[in-house]
Amino acid sequence: MYNLFYMEVYAMVMAFPAVLAYVDVIYCLCTGKRIFRWGALLLEVVVLVLPPLLLSFADAGDSRGNYTIIFPLYRPVVYTLILLCLAAYFYAMWRKKLAAPLLEVLIHCTLLLGVVLNILIALRMRSPDTLFLINLPAALLLILALVRNHRLLLYTLEDVDVLEPAPRGWPSRVCSQLLRMRPVERIAVLIALSLPVAAPLAKLFLSAGRMH
Repeated sequence: MYNLFYMEVYAMVMAFPAVLAYVDVIYCLCTGKRIFRWGALLLEVVVLVLPPLLLSFADAGDSRGNYTIIFPLYRPVVYTLILLCLAAYFYAMWRKKLAAPLLEVLIHCTLLLGVVLNILIALRMRSPDTLFLINLPAALLLILALVRNHRLLLYTLEDVDVLEPAPRGWPSRVCSQLLRMRPVERIAVLIALSLPVAAPLAKLFLSAGRMH
């Protein structure tokens, strides 16, 4: 018997925070400001931090070796990626200025991987409740962080040319040029850079273990 019950209960509890997350994301995309201001941090913790904690309880196998979401062998990798995504998100949302070009590229790629991870978990769960009340709000907040990064990048380049000259070697120079690309081109390159992690991750979620 799976522990999906925990995720279903949590999805019901998440109904109100999920609606708040939808409203906050739409408002921020339209105005550039968070509707809840300091309350946004609490909302982010509820939407982004609590689900992985519950996932660790819900993702238990039965005696036949069937697993809800993540095969035990790969759990350390997946949970490490979740922690990196959370760190990238909170850093991106609450910092005041850009980091070094190489770090900026890593942050963008990690946020993209967070979106991919939420999609894969939703596919594994196969539950409309968890999709719309857990995974989609989390994915939208990660996308919001990417949008905020883009706006901060544009503002910084217009105000102070902090990315020039690119310091300390060719990786920084390449990343600096990447950040200066047009948004569509930059996203395409960032997606390509994320594929070496995203592709094995997708294979892991779509093939490892079995679900009912």
